[in-house]
Amino acid sequence: MIDGHVHIGKSEKSTRYFLLDSYIKFSTSLDFNGAVVMPNISNNMKAYDLNKVFLKQIESYRDSFKLFPFLLIEPKSKLVLEQIQENRKIIYGLKYHPSVYRNVISNNILKPFINISQELNIPILVHCGRNKQSHISHLIKAATNNPNINFIAAHLGGNASDLIDEAITLLKPLKLKNLYLDTSAVKLPWLIERAVNEIGYDKIIFGSDEPYSDLRMSKYCIELSDISNKENIYSDNILKLLKR
Repeated sequence: MIDGHVHIGKSEKSTRYFLLDSYIKFSTSLDFNGAVVMPNISNNMKAYDLNKVFLKQIESYRDSFKLFPFLLIEPKSKLVLEQIQENRKIIYGLKYHPSVYRNVISNNILKPFINISQELNIPILVHCGRNKQSHISHLIKAATNNPNINFIAAHLGGNASDLIDEAITLLKPLKLKNLYLDTSAVKLPWLIERAVNEIGYDKIIFGSDEPYSDLRMSKYCIELSDISNKENIYSDNILKLLKR
């Protein structure tokens, strides 16, 4: 099983945190054997510096637990663009948080990161939530305008139950081939069931959002859900996006 959404490192946003070793120990105790990992978010540090600290942990890692590192992206940051190129052989994707960096994912200011994602054939994971800049509509626009790039909408496209309902309603008729949803921070099995039934099991990716949610609860929600093809959700769908 793969945890598709994990933040590594300390942040002022949470007293709970994981370093790489402590997360792997916790995750393997729950029968996971891999994870999409990324730097923890912070308002006190630039994305470049957060990525730099994170990459030091990745570079020193030697174990059988499979890591799929994603780097944070920040609008207008040439340093992050260079960082992505320099680490292109070890990263598997990019992470963008619109409410932290105050620009929607469909804004042309992010075009350099869209382009490099296409060049490297790696997905972009995008936070979705209550903040208007994190609304699923902006991600739908980005996915529609960039059909050759795979996007992942975090938190089933909304985080809050009403926003997830809205996201599923908007996405269902569009049938976008390049837009996936992860289950991170979702605590209602019936919402996962609705996403699987209306968007498709092949578009749903398991994730926890550790440390802002709990991997134990995230796994339990999948187990409680009345859905088939759980193997696809736990691992197959994300591994399909992370092929190099």
